Amino acid sequence: MEHGPVYKNPDSYCGPISMLMRMPDDELLIIFREAKWRGTVTHADPTTRASLLRSRDRGRSWFSHVSPDPAGGNGTSIARLSDGTLLASAFHWLYETSGRPAPQGGREIVPPTVLTGVFVTRSLTEGYTWEPAAHVPEPDGSSNMSCAGAILELPGGDLLLPLTARRAQMKNRDAVVMRSRDRGRSWGEPVCLTADADPELLWSETRLVLCPSGRILAMHRSDKGNYFRNISNDGGLTWSATEDTGIWCGGSSPPDLLRLADGRILLSRGHRRAPFGVRCNLSTDEGLTWGPDIILRDDASDRDVGYPSTIQFSDGALLTAYYWHGEDGIRHLQRTSWNLV
Repeated sequence: MEHGPVYKNPDSYCGPISMLMRMPDDELLIIFREAKWRGTVTHADPTTRASLLRSRDRGRSWFSHVSPDPAGGNGTSIARLSDGTLLASAFHWLYETSGRPAPQGGREIVPPTVLTGVFVTRSLTEGYTWEPAAHVPEPDGSSNMSCAGAILELPGGDLLLPLTARRAQMKNRDAVVMRSRDRGRSWGEPVCLTADADPELLWSETRLVLCPSGRILAMHRSDKGNYFRNISNDGGLTWSATEDTGIWCGGSSPPDLLRLADGRILLSRGHRRAPFGVRCNLSTDEGLTWGPDIILRDDASDRDVGYPSTIQFSDGALLTAYYWHGEDGIRHLQRTSWNLV
């Protein structure tokens, strides 16, 4: 395994979340949350925006810094459709000033209390330029909608957007998918995946993958216990019962899902209990069971690391990018280049 930096800026807080995407010629894109570094952990900040970089040497160097969504970059994700269109999604917070002077000058920023929703933007220029981000309307009876997973294109052309939202009179949020039949211009037909699950569990950061059989596997981060899953055999119209995968989560980070060239499914995840780091697991049966841990990193100084994203190159090699920090505390992006034995 080879470890190295992706992007570190002493003035920037980078991640979480970041997501890799491989273009057809093995060029890489990475989209991530970037905000002002204030010397402390601030997962929400009024300077938050989505940033994007690209690499043509397998992640060793990165260039062409652009912002697909300058107004917000929480829960950033990116997908490439079969026609070459890129779609990026993120959710936004509402920030206000208190009127009191801030220690560094200006006015004090009040921590965000309102989610203003999920936004999707598109690029027809391979990520060099982006259209203004468009708001995804919340379904009737839902609120506090957020996202953290890439849009999934189905064989017939429909798109699925994984979300979490609070339903009316519910304490916690559920996992939801919404459908687009016009290449992401509009969204509707919401389906709740976790309505049958323990109402005390908090679901977030749902990810989707299309399996070789046509089955869709959805996996969710939970605030305690393990990662959970649902399965759809009809293009996301209906879903199986919410089941425990047996893989520990404990609020660690999203379950990144990648379909490998040989049909196996790779799960990449942050490991937020000692030893802290990044781990992967393989499934040969489309997510029904998982193999032992593959340890990419176990040398993190504390639990505030992870949120990995993995791509596979055309020759089978793998690259995983993730949220990291060293002794200086500056949150940045690292990578591990590796191969399956």
